[in-house]
Amino acid sequence: MYLNGQRQFRWDTKKRIEKLQYVVKSYEEGFLPKENISVGKYKTMPDNPSLRDLSFANRVDSHIKATRKAAERLLEQLQNRKVELFDSHMELEKWAENENKVVSQFIEEVSELKFKVTMIGDDVANTAKQLNKRHSSADLSNFESKRK
Repeated sequence: MYLNGQRQFRWDTKKRIEKLQYVVKSYEEGFLPKENISVGKYKTMPDNPSLRDLSFANRVDSHIKATRKAAERLLEQLQNRKVELFDSHMELEKWAENENKVVSQFIEEVSELKFKVTMIGDDVANTAKQLNKRHSSADLSNFESKRK
């Protein structure tokens, strides 16, 4: 029973990490997954910014924040899993050596992905903040209603 749960945990975690890797790779290549919006364009302030730029920068920013939260949740779950592998004296259970190595590897991978997302997200958030200062929220709401 434990082995089935262990396999399922590893499989689910591997799939979640692969999904994060795909999204982060898309960011690094300069695009939001499944959308035609340039992430690279909003890492710095665009020339002659428009309301369209503000709208897109906000969408990119919210997408990246959601990805960062997903990475944080996964990291927290992995850290909790790692704690479960130790006994009350904080010594690794004998049966948990291999599992500890796997969980540690997962933690390392997710931490690296979270760092990459944070670096990209900080640049985009800064640009979105600057664009929000240039345009009023009423202008953006009006633009969004026309766009839809």
